[in-house]
Amino acid sequence: MDAEVKFILHTHGHFDHIMATAEVASATAACVAIHEDDRALYDNLPRQARIFGFSAESPPAVDLVLTDGAKIEIGKLTATVVHTPGHTPGSVGFYFEAEGVLFAGDTLFAGSIGRTDLPGGSYPDIVKSIRNRLYSLPIATRVVPGHGQETTIGSERDQNPFVRAEVI
Repeated sequence: MDAEVKFILHTHGHFDHIMATAEVASATAACVAIHEDDRALYDNLPRQARIFGFSAESPPAVDLVLTDGAKIEIGKLTATVVHTPGHTPGSVGFYFEAEGVLFAGDTLFAGSIGRTDLPGGSYPDIVKSIRNRLYSLPIATRVVPGHGQETTIGSERDQNPFVRAEVI
């Protein structure tokens, strides 16, 4: 199968999610995309990496600033950008409604949520994002997190010990 990488869609700007951006962008000429509220994290990749004992070069320029509700066409698929601040100010998910799939980044995990103790993180914001933006998606929606196993919106609404669903 021939495939062409058109976008490098970042769910947020933490180093473990953006370190390979320069290499992938160089190899593919893909469009680099991130939410404006994580631009400072993205631009400070070398410093972030050093804090955690890694080294990284500065990432390439951002080509596309992601905004809540924006539609991104990827072949025959359409992703909707869902802004979910809390893990970072510019955290986003990519919701493929027709396929019933959400790429949630580090906002929502199976049985957990993203950490909020790093600079820019906010527990009240991540809870609000999950309850208002993610738990409102259909319960059968598959959730592909930035780390760990897949889950569903319904499972997390019913069982996630960090964010219980309010009556929706």
